[in-house]
Amino acid sequence: MNILAINTVAHALNVAAEGAQGTAVVSIEGAHCCIQQQLVRALDVVVKRAGFPVQETQIVACPRGPGSFTGLRTGFAVARALQLGVGARFIAVPTLRLAAHPFRAFTGRVLSILDAKRGRFFWNCFKSGEPLFEDSHNHAQEIVKKVDTRVPCLVCGTGTALFKSVMESQDNTVPFMYVETDAHEGAKTLLALVKVLNHSAATPGERGAPQYTTRTYAKGS
Repeated sequence: MNILAINTVAHALNVAAEGAQGTAVVSIEGAHCCIQQQLVRALDVVVKRAGFPVQETQIVACPRGPGSFTGLRTGFAVARALQLGVGARFIAVPTLRLAAHPFRAFTGRVLSILDAKRGRFFWNCFKSGEPLFEDSHNHAQEIVKKVDTRVPCLVCGTGTALFKSVMESQDNTVPFMYVETDAHEGAKTLLALVKVLNHSAATPGERGAPQYTTRTYAKGS
């Protein structure tokens, strides 16, 4: 199956494709200027390496959010254009679930974290890759109260370092394990998650809209 995965919610823009010739990934560090043009060029590179023309894309995927306004808008615009232009199936995946996916085999809880600015974090908790709550945003101590800390808990996502710093400043005693998300791996992880969701009876986000942070939050992202 020919699949395209577009990740524009991290500081490194990255795209991945899987086709007859395998998997190809392109990552661009600090892609803030002319992001849409860089994205289109990157897509052209990965589909060629994966062994199919873009017109034969069968599934196109991108993060649904939460995330910054510019990144989500750009990813959605290009993914939707491919959906309409070549008839590809469109799948939008929650950002927090995307960050948690590499740790789905972890036997405890996986707390996926994204900086929401103003001292808050977007978060959700996962078990075996499945969300235990609705995506929410709270202060760090409020999150700790909602998570079952009686079992091992791994913290991941692009907000991990900041969350760890807040926890340490507040003399937190919960033995969290912290794993900072690699901004260059988002599209590759998205590709893996999409293949799981494609075989699920209920695929999230096919008709969804981006879940932006507020514009105030987005200015700092």
